[in-house]
Amino acid sequence: YKLRIRLADKLDHKPRDAVACKESAHNHTGHFERIARFVVEFVRQPDAQFVTDGNPLGLAWQMGGYGLTMGQILCLPMIAIGLFFIIRARRAA
Repeated sequence: YKLRIRLADKLDHKPRDAVACKESAHNHTGHFERIARFVVEFVRQPDAQFVTDGNPLGLAWQMGGYGLTMGQILCLPMIAIGLFFIIRARRAA
């Protein structure tokens, strides 16, 4: 871990704080997890409470031939909040 920070310091020519570097990696990992969950929702079993003859995919929200599952709808605020914090952290740096 320390070697990676030293290499990044030499490449960027900017001093880095080990704690800030670790927090940044943690924030991006959490954001990746939320996006991965959103994508997995496309292939999982449909929500039984939303399945009807006109909605065999069990989409909670439909528009045209497209829609979102309940899991995707619940992921959207988490993705938006994560993007907000990433953008805010980059502006502060």
